[in-house]
Amino acid sequence: MDMVLFVTGAVALMLIGLPISFSLGLSSIAYMIWSGIPPVSFVQHLSKGVNSYTLLALPFFILAGQLMNHGGITAKIFRFTNALTGHIRGGLAHANVFAAMIFAGISGSAVAEAGALGTVQLKAMKENGYAQSFSVGLIAGSMTIGPIIPPSIIMVVYGIAASVPIGSLFIGGIIPGVLMGLGMMLTVVIAAAWQDLPRYHSAFSIRELYDSFVDAFLALVAPGLVIGGILTGAYTATEAGAVVAAYAFVVGMFYYRELTFQHVFDALIETMLLSSTILLIMGMSNSFAWVLAFEQAPAHVAQWLLGISRDPTTITLLLMGLYLILGCFMEAVAIVVMTIPIILPVIRQVGIDPVHFGVILAVNLSLGTITPPLGIVMYVLCDLAGISVNQFTRYVAPFFAMLLVVLLVITLWPATVTFLPRYFGT
Repeated sequence: MDMVLFVTGAVALMLIGLPISFSLGLSSIAYMIWSGIPPVSFVQHLSKGVNSYTLLALPFFILAGQLMNHGGITAKIFRFTNALTGHIRGGLAHANVFAAMIFAGISGSAVAEAGALGTVQLKAMKENGYAQSFSVGLIAGSMTIGPIIPPSIIMVVYGIAASVPIGSLFIGGIIPGVLMGLGMMLTVVIAAAWQDLPRYHSAFSIRELYDSFVDAFLALVAPGLVIGGILTGAYTATEAGAVVAAYAFVVGMFYYRELTFQHVFDALIETMLLSSTILLIMGMSNSFAWVLAFEQAPAHVAQWLLGISRDPTTITLLLMGLYLILGCFMEAVAIVVMTIPIILPVIRQVGIDPVHFGVILAVNLSLGTITPPLGIVMYVLCDLAGISVNQFTRYVAPFFAMLLVVLLVITLWPATVTFLPRYFGT
């Protein structure tokens, strides 16, 4: 009965509009007082939830994305991808997807991508005759690649919660991220045949491609610093964040010379706000997860799931369905920290690879950022495009369906995730 009241109280606080972190924290404190547990335990578990060296990767990767955005890197990447695909029908749409894939290797966040690329892409597609419905749907679908192609904030949080090597998760996200991009491009090809999408350039220009590549080269190198450093063992995934942040600062300040000290200050403030929000959620969620463990919720959930099936594929599909629903209502970081301690025993017992599960979980929760009622990327694009949630939902539906197909593929074929980590021994 205590468990029912505890969870119900947390949900009720969220429904009345209290931030997720405070809803989890207040319900945890109330449970401890009710059960006679010293409230100091709450502080201990909160601090334990954020006391991790690996968590340093979060602010560094966030800072790198902010510096790249303020330093004019976004426009250079977009120019290069346009030069590469702009001459074909629907080429600007392909360029948007390609740019999202490249920027994903810098930001690690769907929201960061939406903020950096959304305005530029919407304006360019409108000026070139694309329907708003197509533009918004495509951009929203492309933004979900951000947390999949490394680096990835969701994967960092999952790696800490599940004690899984973050380097393995990063490498495992490469093929799924590429498949998501190819899925978006396939949707563009189909739309180009049906809607007679325009060309951005009348003809392919080697000179423009070369010039744009040279201009964007140092920006294109940034994603390789993360992957290359991890694969060669030069530095850990956490240290990669610091390397990329320093690289973004040097390139933006001294090479492109578009990054000013005011930009750096703004980037630091934005990084501090976003990082503190994530860390607060993680700390509160850790206290909430401790209460669930104290009430033996993991054992009850494991017993229930294993009573349905012991087949790894069936269990994985059931969990993916659950996470799709949760992603519509909660923030990804909170979902991971709250549920992984409960789900992890089941994953291990039925033999699901934790790296495979972590990557498909990241894809699943990334889709949650573009689903109503609480998708963060959805609200960013609704604001940028001046449309309602109902309009957005209609616009994004065909692209969301394609991403669901990709999610199903990487769920049913674990090798799409596990091949590269095993090949490189990460």
